[in-house]
This record gives sequence, structure tokens and C-alpha cells, in this order.
Amino acid sequence: TPFEAARGLMCDRTVLLVEDNAANQKVLEAYLKPVQPKKILAAHNGEAALSLLAHEKCDLVLMDTQMPVMNGLAATHMIRASGKEWSDVPIIAISAGERSEEREAAFTAGANAFLSKPLSADDLYEKIVRVASA
Repeated sequence: TPFEAARGLMCDRTVLLVEDNAANQKVLEAYLKPVQPKKILAAHNGEAALSLLAHEKCDLVLMDTQMPVMNGLAATHMIRASGKEWSDVPIIAISAGERSEEREAAFTAGANAFLSKPLSADDLYEKIVRVASA
């Protein structure tokens, strides 16, 4: 199942969850905890995410696209353009919208996968398996 595959991949990995909405962050954390990542780090905007990435090794980023200070698309682009050892970290963009322009913008910025809210745990596990095993 996607859950079992995600759990096998995530057991020794650190996930950075970038989400400004506390309720959405709690939902995503609740989806992540059963797959038992080594650590879940949280940032409330893209700027905070970049700062965390500079100091913590992360194996996967879940990036909300719409946030204050620095949105997820700008942060994703900056991660990819950074030239740092973390510039190729897998990024799953998460958006409240399903419009094709949002999906396209996320991939243009450098996201590896895209999810629309509301999302299910299985949706997340499938994307984790796809990007973490690539």
C-alpha cells in the first residue's frame, strides 16, 4: 500500500513542513506521524524554510504555495537556484487551488509533485513514495 511504502522510505528521513495555517499544519503532521519520519520540522513561511534548510539536513519538503512573507513558489525557486547541497531536496507543493496554472507554476518553480487541498493521507503517501524513491 502507499502507506507501507511511505513508511519504509521515511523511517530515517527528516521532513520539513512549510505551512502558515496552524490547522493545516496539524493535519499534515497527523498524516506524517504514522509513517514515522525521523524528524518533522516546521516553518511558517518560505523565508523560515530557507533558514531551516541552511542549518538542518532535510530529506523532503512539503511546501504550501500561498504564505505571507515569502510564498512557497518563491521559496521553491530559491531552493533550486541556491547551488547548496540541499538544492535538489524533493519538494511536494501543496495548494488550496486545483487550477492548472497553479500546478504549472509549482512545477516551473521546481516542485517534484503537486497536491491540492483538501488532500487525503493516501494522496500524500503516494506523492511521498513517488518523489522519495526517485
